[in-house]
Amino acid sequence: MGDLASKGMKAGIVAIVVVVAVVGIAYYLMVGQPPAAQPPLSLPSTPALVERARQEKTLVWYGPSDTPDMVGVVFERFKQTYPWAEVRYVENGTPEIVARVTTENRGGSPSADVFHLTFNGFNELKKQGMTAKIGTSKHASLYPSTVVDPEGGFVPFLGNLIVVIYNTNLVKGDDIPKSYSDLTKPIFKNKFALEDPGTLEAGGILFGELYGVLGEEQWTRLMQGIAANDPIVVESASSGYEGTVRGEYLLSIVLSNDVAAQAPGTPVAIAWIDPAMIQLTVMGVNAKAPSPNLARLFAEWGSSPEGQRALADTGRTPVLPTLDVPTASGKLLPPGITIGFNKNPDFYINPNTWAQRFNDLFK
Repeated sequence: MGDLASKGMKAGIVAIVVVVAVVGIAYYLMVGQPPAAQPPLSLPSTPALVERARQEKTLVWYGPSDTPDMVGVVFERFKQTYPWAEVRYVENGTPEIVARVTTENRGGSPSADVFHLTFNGFNELKKQGMTAKIGTSKHASLYPSTVVDPEGGFVPFLGNLIVVIYNTNLVKGDDIPKSYSDLTKPIFKNKFALEDPGTLEAGGILFGELYGVLGEEQWTRLMQGIAANDPIVVESASSGYEGTVRGEYLLSIVLSNDVAAQAPGTPVAIAWIDPAMIQLTVMGVNAKAPSPNLARLFAEWGSSPEGQRALADTGRTPVLPTLDVPTASGKLLPPGITIGFNKNPDFYINPNTWAQRFNDLFK
């Protein structure tokens, strides 16, 4: 009888545990808050994650941005909250980061814990199984839904608007572009600068995203019209900006940070056209990160208002639109202009196909 009583008591305890677990899950589903036993992946800044990150101590971070800014400004700000953290930053372009992470991981000697790179680059790493789940950031609700990964694979990090600018001394009144089709006007023939669209940088992103807005027929007609205007291909968006300031070009496709940082009286303004596309840079965690907890902690911090402000302090454009800094998109966008991103998902899934299309159009 004692054994039967003992078994009955154990069965009762098991039943109670099951009921508590079910209630906890139901509560989570109803109110959107995790029960206490949820793993840190769903709530990246929990004390348990911080403690595990402290034990890892050193973060290896790959990125294309200037080392002095990323280490001396951004990571130093992170250290104000986590003074025990150390970093080794490796500066390289997005294609080189993709190649290096892939080679290291497949060779059995992974080094990077976290990386920030263009959305195209992140997708390439993701396709090859090189990215880990970060979990949904607690700051996700602060961002436009279009730049939040519903799968929790990345956090938004930087977000330059891609804009058309004009020289205010040379382009006036009705000649100021009000639609993307205005870029085909004869007045801009040989006076319109952009990066090679085939590199899939500012101009390529703008044109690729527009396909999702216009559809095949309208998009092809627009691209052919722009190509017929013989645009001048420049080395970078910043080169186009500088040439427009000097009056060498009437128009240029550039990134908004150059305009946001210009001195008063500079003869350049943005010709706002809806939608304004965004060049999104995201932060992801290596699937084989040696310090996965510190990587997740840093990624979460990078998308926080504090992390975004640190990026803004380097003169870059944060993704967080409501941040009270001159380079934030919320400060730049006039009423009626919306931000467009991922209007054409195939552009990011099959970038080589789109690079070839641009190469064929802009020979």
